[in-house]
Amino acid sequence: MDADFKFDLTRSGWAVIEGSVLDAKVSDLILDSPARRGPGGGPFRRALVHDQSDGLTVNFNGDYPGGVRINNVSLNLKVLQQSGGSPVLPKEGSPGDIVMIVNTTLLEHTPVGVSTSLWLCVPASTLSVITGATWQQIQLGNTVHGTG
Repeated sequence: MDADFKFDLTRSGWAVIEGSVLDAKVSDLILDSPARRGPGGGPFRRALVHDQSDGLTVNFNGDYPGGVRINNVSLNLKVLQQSGGSPVLPKEGSPGDIVMIVNTTLLEHTPVGVSTSLWLCVPASTLSVITGATWQQIQLGNTVHGTG
């Protein structure tokens, strides 16, 4: 398929990009509608940013004061596989990060059970002198098997 950039003459203000891949060699993708802006958020509306840690950040620096809404989301959490003992949580994290720990219990090197726990990175207490991320377990209900 050939790539094409065109203006839609039937709909005022519309531009259309057609192709298989849009390869943008940029660090920030800014989506801004001045008519929809509310107070706050600074001068930019950075929707997507290729950040300094080679990650993808949505709503960089909270530029959209109304937040980010994702409808009908399928979420892929960071999953850590571990064997036996207490969960080993990452030393680094930002408040709001969620980690799922899948802990396999071994008996003489043979798996005999699996447990799962979810952990939320929360702001550290201002009284704490410990550095690194602070994690709080998210309590889960009973396991239920899908039926359809």
